[in-house]
Amino acid sequence: MVSFAVRDSLSFVADVVAAGAAAVLVAPVVAATDRAIAESSSGRSRLWPSFFESMWQTVRNPVSAVVRPEFRIIWALYAGTYAANNACCTVEAKTATSAPTTKTAVIFACNTSLSLWKDSAFARLFGVRSATSVPAAAYLYWAIRDVTGMAVVFTAPPLVAPYLSQLAHSSSRTAEVAAQLVLPLAVQPVVAPFHFAGYDVFNRPHASLLDRLNATRIHFPGVVVMRWIRGFPPYCLGAVANKTFRASLHDAVDAALAADEVIPVNMT
Repeated sequence: MVSFAVRDSLSFVADVVAAGAAAVLVAPVVAATDRAIAESSSGRSRLWPSFFESMWQTVRNPVSAVVRPEFRIIWALYAGTYAANNACCTVEAKTATSAPTTKTAVIFACNTSLSLWKDSAFARLFGVRSATSVPAAAYLYWAIRDVTGMAVVFTAPPLVAPYLSQLAHSSSRTAEVAAQLVLPLAVQPVVAPFHFAGYDVFNRPHASLLDRLNATRIHFPGVVVMRWIRGFPPYCLGAVANKTFRASLHDAVDAALAADEVIPVNMT
């Protein structure tokens, strides 16, 4: 016989396991893209050679790839983000409520805080300075990138979809899906300069504004393409995998406990 508390605990364990499994699928490509951006901004390597070298190492020796620090950092970023999403879904299901605003805020806070931690770690790992602290301006640039990007991803599709539906004479559902796919790509030219500028501030804290703008201009096309590449794994492959893994694990938990009598436990 299984108590309500144990059943609920198993549901949240399933959420975490699903999130961790999905993050494994996401981490190789995102780690390669973010390392390439970090190394190109510091001058340690050029953008595309860094990216292809990371991907080749992953293909050639997957075991060593998963223990590299960049893989583990990216894995933690998306495992945490997916776990936050899964936990919110579980709470909504168990309380028979819907709180989209709260859910979005929780996921945003989790993703942004982990993303800032990731960027500071990558700056130290792949930068040219041995500084132990990251300038506040770098965090500001990365925060602007995340706030802008997440705002578009979460809020813009429902607003744009009706206009897209009228313009293309398509169904509301088709327009919504198209907006959800296109807008995250469309916002990358806006947020890419902030991604690069954060690393540039870390590596060249005393550069003039003109020098920083010039460096960002030079690297802009490559960084935009790299961010287009990195956008697919977490928001398409990873999101679908996380949802699928979570549903399968929850079904397995329900099936395993179906024959047990549930005993309420007084949690006070």
